[in-house]
Amino acid sequence: MRWFQDRPEFQIEVGFGNLAIAVPALAASLLDWGPLACGMMLLSYGIYILCGLVLHVRNAAADPAARKGAGARIGNFIFFAASLMIFAALAFSLAF
Repeated sequence: MRWFQDRPEFQIEVGFGNLAIAVPALAASLLDWGPLACGMMLLSYGIYILCGLVLHVRNAAADPAARKGAGARIGNFIFFAASLMIFAALAFSLAF
């Protein structure tokens, strides 16, 4: 991503966070654990993305320099989080 910093640990932390969600999600899908397990993984990732959305909104509100392009980033986060929540709801509807 070419984000050069003295301490890039946050990138590794985010990668591990994504991996922690992806491994059980793949297991739920590949091992056919059913729609409830898949729905829970979609819901978990949706909540994770919502937290990222909150951070982007907070940064844009607090820092005028961060507002450039913030609308597109926030819109993308909203779309992605909403899509995950909709698919989670569909999975839950199949489970119950």
